[in-house]
Amino acid sequence: MEDEAKKQPVKDTDGIKTVRTFSSDMAEAVRDNEISVVKVALAEQKKHEKNDMLKSAEGTPAKKILWVSGGILLIVISLGIYYILIRKNTEQSTPVVVQSVDIQAFIPYDQRANIDTTNTISETDISNSIHKEVGNIGKIGGIKNIFINKVVAGKTVQLSSREFITAIGSTMPQALARSLPDSYIIGTYLPRGLGSSPHLFLMFQTKDYNVAYASMLSWESTLLNDVFTMFGIDVSGEKKELFDEQWKDVILNNKDARVLYDKSGAPILYYLFLNRDYFIISDSQDAIKEVNSRLINKNIKPL
Repeated sequence: MEDEAKKQPVKDTDGIKTVRTFSSDMAEAVRDNEISVVKVALAEQKKHEKNDMLKSAEGTPAKKILWVSGGILLIVISLGIYYILIRKNTEQSTPVVVQSVDIQAFIPYDQRANIDTTNTISETDISNSIHKEVGNIGKIGGIKNIFINKVVAGKTVQLSSREFITAIGSTMPQALARSLPDSYIIGTYLPRGLGSSPHLFLMFQTKDYNVAYASMLSWESTLLNDVFTMFGIDVSGEKKELFDEQWKDVILNNKDARVLYDKSGAPILYYLFLNRDYFIISDSQDAIKEVNSRLINKNIKPL
C-alpha cells in the first residue's frame, strides 16, 4: 500500500512531468465509466424510440387486416372495370347476326310473313298485328304462314305454342295447353273466286286427343273473347250478345265440328279436329277444307 501511495512521476508529450496517484486514477476510471453508462443508456433509449416509431407505422393487427382487405378490394374493382370495358368494346366491334329459327310446319304453305313481338307492350298488340297481316292479300288459292317471333340474344326465334297462348292472354285450359307440342300454325287462306278475301285459321297439334277434346268444350265459353280481335269479329253494340251464344254441332267436311252462330244464324267461328292429332279454329269453311286437304296429301306415303 505504501508503494501504491508513492508518487509516480510521468513524462507527458511536452516533457513536463505529471504526478498521478491511485485516487486520481480511480476518479478517472469512474468518470469514464459513468460516461459509458450514459452512452449506453442514450443508445438504448434511441433504440426503443426507433422500435416504437416502427410499430406505430406498422399499425395494429386490425389496421393491417383493413389495409390488406382494402388493397384486395381495389384490385377486384379494377379488374371488374377492365372486364366491362373490354366486353363493351368487343360488343361494339362485333356485328349482331340475326338468325331465323322456324318450328316445322304441319302442312306446306305458299308464302310467309313475320311478326316481331320483342317489344310488344300489351296482350292485344299481337292480335292486332295478326289481324293487320290477314288484310295483306296473298296468293289466290294459297296459304300464308304467319310466324310469331321474338329476338333472343341476337337470334330471331319463333314463339312456341304455349308462349303464343300466354302472349295473347288466352284463357285456354291448362290441360289443353300442356298437351300442345311447340309447333303450331297461324295462317291465312285466300279462296279462289272474284271478290274473295283472306281468312285466318289457327292450327294446333295435341299429344292427347281425349284431353284436348274435353278441354275445347270447356274453352268454348271464353274462346270468342280470346280471338275476336285477330279474326276481326265485330262484338260492339248489340253484337256483344255473341259472347252469350252457345256453340252448336255441325258436320263439316264429313267431320264433327262445333260452330258459333250469331242471332241471324250466320256462322261466326268454327273449330274441329282434323284427326286425333290436329285441330283447327277458323271463320271459314273454305280455309278448313284447304288445310285438311294439304294435311292429308302430306301424310300420304308414296307406293
